[in-house]
Amino acid sequence: MSELVLPNLFRDVVGSMKVPNTVNGGFFNINFQSGRELQILEQLQKLNESRTMKNSKYPLVALYLPIVEKKDPLGQYSSSKIKRITFACSAQPTDTIEKRFATGGTFDTILYPMYHEFMRCLAAAPSVLSMSIDSFVHKKMDNPGPLPVGTKGVSDFVDAVEIFDLELAFLKPIKVSGGSSGNNSNPPDPMVPATCNK
Repeated sequence: MSELVLPNLFRDVVGSMKVPNTVNGGFFNINFQSGRELQILEQLQKLNESRTMKNSKYPLVALYLPIVEKKDPLGQYSSSKIKRITFACSAQPTDTIEKRFATGGTFDTILYPMYHEFMRCLAAAPSVLSMSIDSFVHKKMDNPGPLPVGTKGVSDFVDAVEIFDLELAFLKPIKVSGGSSGNNSNPPDPMVPATCNK
């Protein structure tokens, strides 16, 4: 039996997201970071110091660690309550709250589409047990940031949607070698990255 590495699972989910870039066309290249808050800020600072990567910080999906898994006695399933995930994008510090939430604002064009696309791709991940996109129990907070985020030299003004206490159940990846059970309707391989293309 293989171990399901949850940061890798979320990395694959974010990698499969397609969020339209309504300004430049195409889709956003979303930056995924996982770790404790200080570690995530340090990674953003490294990008900030790079001439070629500076503009790749946002949009951002940040998964905060650690994650506690509760495993079933047989080791085939596990469940977790993900404490915090942040969806963030650059914002103008002079923008009013009304402008941020208005049609064409950061929440309407970037953050809400990111949030919904994340949930859709999460539900499509083979190792995530879900009934539908709307079946994930969690708390959601819209955070129009009036102050720059973080420390460690990171002084970016961002708007964010944050989710807390996301309750998930996972099917553990099981490697099967040789033989055949005679059943051709095999379940999806949980080790295969999520694919949720429309």
